[in-house]
Amino acid sequence: MIDLNKTLSEMMKDEAVPSLGAAVIVKGKLEAIGVTGVRKLGDATSVTVTDKYHIGSCGKAMTATLVARLIEQGFLKWDTRVIDIFPDLEIDESYRTLTLQNLLHHVGGLPRDVYDELWGRFWDTNDTVHPTKQREILVADILSKPAEALPNQIFAYSNVGYAVVGAMLEKLTGKTFELLMVDEVFMPLSMLSAGFGTPATVGKVDQPYGHNPEPVDPEPYGDNPRVYSPAGTVHCSLEDWSKFVLLHLTAEPNGFLSISSKERLYQVSERANYACGWRSDYSTRENDGVTEIEFRRLSHNGSNTMFMAGIFLFPDQQSGILLATNNGTEVAGKVCESAYSYLKNYFQI
Repeated sequence: MIDLNKTLSEMMKDEAVPSLGAAVIVKGKLEAIGVTGVRKLGDATSVTVTDKYHIGSCGKAMTATLVARLIEQGFLKWDTRVIDIFPDLEIDESYRTLTLQNLLHHVGGLPRDVYDELWGRFWDTNDTVHPTKQREILVADILSKPAEALPNQIFAYSNVGYAVVGAMLEKLTGKTFELLMVDEVFMPLSMLSAGFGTPATVGKVDQPYGHNPEPVDPEPYGDNPRVYSPAGTVHCSLEDWSKFVLLHLTAEPNGFLSISSKERLYQVSERANYACGWRSDYSTRENDGVTEIEFRRLSHNGSNTMFMAGIFLFPDQQSGILLATNNGTEVAGKVCESAYSYLKNYFQI
């Protein structure tokens, strides 16, 4: 396996981000991995290749994958209606046809994020109210109000929608969303580093700290409230993230998901090039001034404003690039863009 540490270090020498990590998969194999930088500005502790990074909304693909697993086990269907899962709630008429698939595709008509008053309530109770209970409160509050658009009418990216998905799974299985993810995704794929929330421990520099642009202590504001776990609060090492990616870079049966379930996960909605937890588009290249289509690309970015991550997969080539940094500013976004372009060209993906 190629060690990317030196390459990333050279790319980072003039950049104002604490650290950068990358993994490259080529033809179904983890070909290269590396990290460079420090866990926390003002502290000399270097990042290591086994360190955990918060991947933000890149975790939505994991939530969708969990959904597919539970569908195969008979807990629900792609077209299961939200109103049928919560029959005792007063749900606004505009959500009567809202389905699981609508939520995964961001065509449910829900707001992008929780409104300020409710968001403040989740912050205030983050240490005292269980995340499952927080999600119950979110569902009852948000769905009691009229939708911003009728389901399946417009694409509107919604973290709230994925939180509702998590609540649906909890209601049907009797398990917390976090435990379901561990049991159905992390453990079967041997993602032993994976968990939720900011990776570092309070009072220690044992994992990367988030920055915006200064270091942010792990608690109480190192990550979003736990109600948002299904929308993206996963952390993991680059190697473990690669295990999840490899699952999605092969069409072969592997006992984890059926081929039909995978195909359903990659189908886009009628309203946008967004599948279930993935943006689905085509990579292009310029050839003598002509733009040519290369390969289908599944991608996503993620940030809790203190970390930033990006995933770019090319299923036809069984190849992909993963990037993560412990900085959530615009500068970090530019660093990730440069790293993606360099690695894509270097590995001829």
